[in-house]
Amino acid sequence: MQKPERWVDPGELRLPRSRQAGPDFFRYQSQVALFGGNQQNMLPIQVTEGANGLLRINDGVTRAVRIHRMSPGTPVPIEIIDFRPRADYSQLKKVSELS
Repeated sequence: MQKPERWVDPGELRLPRSRQAGPDFFRYQSQVALFGGNQQNMLPIQVTEGANGLLRINDGVTRAVRIHRMSPGTPVPIEIIDFRPRADYSQLKKVSELS
């Protein structure tokens, strides 16, 4: 496993357009039952960095939401897999904005 590039608060990550409602309920419940707020051996969340340094999740919505809800403020490992300096992600919901 590669060493993650950075650690960030998962509440600040932006959700992709296809997941603005949040994670799949059953997948989320399964992860909570298996791991709780534990992030030991968790794969880095793959993100794209856009304009103004905003980070949009590509892979790991369920993990980000789980850690944010179970261990608020705990940083998670991320791996920046793409950089799009013109992409504006400011209108996408943050993980912290999910109810």
